[in-house]
Amino acid sequence: MGMRFLVAKIPLQQLNFIQIKLQHCRTATTVLCQNTIAIIQEPWVVKLRIAGLSNLNGTVVSGTITESPRTCIYNPRNIKAVLLPQVSSRDVMAANVKLWRF
Repeated sequence: MGMRFLVAKIPLQQLNFIQIKLQHCRTATTVLCQNTIAIIQEPWVVKLRIAGLSNLNGTVVSGTITESPRTCIYNPRNIKAVLLPQVSSRDVMAANVKLWRF
């Protein structure tokens, strides 16, 4: 099988995924790095919003706006993650991921 590529022709081995359980901790949010998609359990939440990730030059996708989210997906700005609401909830996240060209 040959090398598989995503939309922006970046080899899959250059894209990193991590799964992290932050346990609502403020300092644990600084672990994230460039070209990494983070699947996050128990993010730090303030007033029903995920906090602490806005200074990381990326976006956060979560499955709910009416309840305190227990999961989310963080993606850097060169990667677009679109929520799949039909299979997402407060506890389960699903997103369609595409890389952007720069």
